Amino acid sequence: MDRKEKDDLLLAADQLIHALNQAILDVESSGNWNVYSVFGGGLSSKIFRSRKEKNAMNHIDLARSAVKDFADLVEEMGICTDDPFVIDSTYAEKFLLRPAEEWISTDHLRDADEELRDAVDRVRTFRELLRRGEIQ
Repeated sequence: MDRKEKDDLLLAADQLIHALNQAILDVESSGNWNVYSVFGGGLSSKIFRSRKEKNAMNHIDLARSAVKDFADLVEEMGICTDDPFVIDSTYAEKFLLRPAEEWISTDHLRDADEELRDAVDRVRTFRELLRRGEIQ
């Protein structure tokens, strides 16, 4: 892999980490407003929670798209995808299976948060190994 390809992949990793972190923040915020609404937040809290849920769904969709694009780039560059931390098409397909609406439902907020954080950890590990030259 030449320097430009490596730089492109590092940039894509940074963009993916940003997208995933934004989705994490929105999922957490949506969950917080959900709790507030349950304990008597009233109509205004329901409206605000609905807005937070839409933001979360949008950022989850962006993060899912970024995961797919990153996986495509990894495979296009011919990087070995046998390592457990690599985000490849198999991981991306699993990541894309659940609709965004389900990610932010009350029953799945913790799962969504864990899955998003796992993806961030994977990309950070991949990025660091790539930066140190341990991935070619």
